[in-house]
Amino acid sequence: MADQEHLSYTIESAISDALGQLLTVRHAPMGSYVHLPIFYPSGAGATVLVTRDGTDFRISDAGFAYREVEMVGAERAFPCRARAIAGDLGLDISSRAISARATRRQLAATMADVAAASTRIATEIVSRVSGMVEIELVEHLQDRLAELFGKPNIDFNPTIPGASARPWDVSAIVRLEDRRVVFDAVSNHALSVYSTATKFHDISLLGKPPITVSVVHSVQQMGNLYNLLAQAGHVLQEDAPNTAFKLAIAA
Repeated sequence: MADQEHLSYTIESAISDALGQLLTVRHAPMGSYVHLPIFYPSGAGATVLVTRDGTDFRISDAGFAYREVEMVGAERAFPCRARAIAGDLGLDISSRAISARATRRQLAATMADVAAASTRIATEIVSRVSGMVEIELVEHLQDRLAELFGKPNIDFNPTIPGASARPWDVSAIVRLEDRRVVFDAVSNHALSVYSTATKFHDISLLGKPPITVSVVHSVQQMGNLYNLLAQAGHVLQEDAPNTAFKLAIAA
């Protein structure tokens, strides 16, 4: 019985500790910032600002969704997407934020609704913009590889299995003598970076792994995301000189 009570206590305390890490709050003079385990495209956690609104509360996303889309230059798309997503949930929409009023009983559900709507707005806009950027990047990369190594030596938009046996889509595979070099175009946002880093880590665990190369529009614009790509293989800027591409293949 004592062991069972100890096990129960241990599990309960472990869960309490875990919840304390998943959900945090910071109180400030203007209101309380509640951080939830829901994430924006940049990888930042969703945050809602809770303030007093008479006898009730006002919950806002504090403009975090707007900042996410602003980072990819798509802020003009915010009002339309916000109306489509937040409007369906009955949330209030301003030019740069979404919010809602809630009673004390409604507080938890409303915080969840605002956070979910905010991250969804940002994700849909950023994914659309990044998808278009990535398509252009892939086309430019494939033209560059064909010019450097010849079309007969390249598989365009192939699938390659990793050590897990999961098939991964990549931008191109260059085959030269006994070497294979996998290239993947990566746009400047976290979802694209996480995708390529994951596939490259899996591919690197093969018995005879190919060389892996990420190609980005601008290394400088990647910020800390560059480090994630660099851990998974070589990283080249799309306008890098021909010698940089040839060195990556020779590595």
